[in-house]
Amino acid sequence: EWYGAYSGSNVTMKGGGEMEWAGVDCILSGSSMFFVSEWVGADSGSNVSIEFSDRSTWSLTRTHLLSGSMFFASDWAGQNSGNSFHLHFSSHAQWWADNCVMSDQSQLVVLNWAGQQSGWSVDIAFGTDSVWAVIDSAVVAQSGLFVLYWGGGQAGNDFNLQLFDRS
Repeated sequence: EWYGAYSGSNVTMKGGGEMEWAGVDCILSGSSMFFVSEWVGADSGSNVSIEFSDRSTWSLTRTHLLSGSMFFASDWAGQNSGNSFHLHFSSHAQWWADNCVMSDQSQLVVLNWAGQQSGWSVDIAFGTDSVWAVIDSAVVAQSGLFVLYWGGGQAGNDFNLQLFDRS
């Protein structure tokens, strides 16, 4: 978490090689999070790049996400925060939930730009053969798989979503 004004800018998070993040036979409840990055201060978290490497896997198996819990979350709360954000799912990236329950505003992936004039120039790209799947699962009560939210005034200008072949 970055709390100060102008903090956490020019950040690159990049997974290398084949990596796997998994939750198996778990319960996340009470706004729990598996992976979270948060920028609270004004003008923070700008020019951030997150890239998931080729063949990276994020999965949930026999898991319950309850009461506002999230598997992967990034949040920009400050004014003018989260501008020039890039999220790239490289080739063969996999995100899936198998035999899971997501309930009561729980999310698999959520990106939230809450601050005024935040989330400008957002670029999200899915590489070739990327997979998003929900298998034998329940997603109920205002829950979601991939949630993008711009809550502040004048937030979310210049949004770009790229879906490549076979995504």
